[in-house]
Amino acid sequence: MLRVKTYLSPSKIGGIGLFAKEFIKAGTIVYKFDHGIEPCFKSLSGIPYEGREFMNKFCFSHLNEFRLPIDNDRFMNHDEPANCIDNGERCMALTDIEKGTEITCNYKDLGCTDQDRKFNLNQLPK
Repeated sequence: MLRVKTYLSPSKIGGIGLFAKEFIKAGTIVYKFDHGIEPCFKSLSGIPYEGREFMNKFCFSHLNEFRLPIDNDRFMNHDEPANCIDNGERCMALTDIEKGTEITCNYKDLGCTDQDRKFNLNQLPK
């Protein structure tokens, strides 16, 4: 779950983005995946089509499981270079992030396995 104050707004990257509501110092943990609170799935195949479309958009894959952030972290967009690094367990600010700046990560960093990378890279804007 998010550990910093944020808000949603239209993104120059595309769609809706996650923005800093306050100054975030480099090294700050921005997001930490909360086991037991945020759902994990071994497969998305048993989910009905309508739900699977949502899951494909907002889940990420880490260690061959699909994880669904339950807060606005799911609106964090991909960027290169990103201002945060996310390893699937936690997301840390790489640089100071000014209030009003979009918070981004590189989706290529999220996964550890081939399945992770394949799923996460399919989330990149086409």
